Amino acid sequence: MLAMALLFLITGSVHFAMTDGMARMIPEFMPAPNLIVILSGVAEIALAVGLAIPRTSRMAAAAAIFFLVAVLPVNIHSAVNHVDFGGHSAGPSYLLLRIPFQLLLISWLWWFGIRRPAKNQLQQPAS
Repeated sequence: MLAMALLFLITGSVHFAMTDGMARMIPEFMPAPNLIVILSGVAEIALAVGLAIPRTSRMAAAAAIFFLVAVLPVNIHSAVNHVDFGGHSAGPSYLLLRIPFQLLLISWLWWFGIRRPAKNQLQQPAS
């Protein structure tokens, strides 16, 4: 989970370094795009911290999955509208990479963060 925590830390930090560019991805009907970008950056950094702490990593993994599903419509909107930021200007073809990557991240979070081995798998055979 530390690798995933690092990924969320980096992507969350980008929200502060490139706020204006990321704000262009927010659909026009949503208010305060810069604030949305900043708040989502804070959320990603909080997820990174939660994923890095063993006691909270399972809950953080579930929250991260929710987050990835929640931001997917913004990525779709950006690709469909060829937003000039983060590869979205390539248009819908960008989604051929983005959606499988997000599915990979979701799978990784579930597999390593939420799934628990069956109790009988935890026990070592008696010698």
